[in-house]
Amino acid sequence: MIVVAKQILRTGSLAKLLESTKKSKALFERANEAMPSGSTRSPYYYAPYPLYMKTGQGCYVWDVDGNRYLDFTNNMGPLVLGHRHPAVEKAVAEQVAAFWCGGPTENEVKLSETIKR
Repeated sequence: MIVVAKQILRTGSLAKLLESTKKSKALFERANEAMPSGSTRSPYYYAPYPLYMKTGQGCYVWDVDGNRYLDFTNNMGPLVLGHRHPAVEKAVAEQVAAFWCGGPTENEVKLSETIKR
C-alpha cells in the first residue's frame, strides 16, 4: 500500500491519487478531529493522507474507494498467510462460537507451552 502510494507520488500522478481516493481523504479529515495525527498506524501515514482500507483477500487489499492494491506489507509481518485465509477464518470462528468469557482457558496454556518451545 505504502509502496503504491509513494510510486504514484514519484511518477507525478498525484492528481490521479487524489481523484481516486476521495473517501480516504474524507476519513482522514474526520480522523484528524478524533485522534492525534489522524491515525493510530504511524507506519501507514504518508502525505497527502493515508489510504483507508476496507477489506482484504489473499495478497490484495481494497481501500474504501474500491481501489485494489497488492499488499507488500502484510500488516508488517503477522499476515504471512494473507488476508482472510480460510483456515484462519475457520479457527477464529470456532473460537468465537466457543465459550468466551475472559477467564483462563486451556488454549492460553497450549499457546504458552508452544511459545516456550
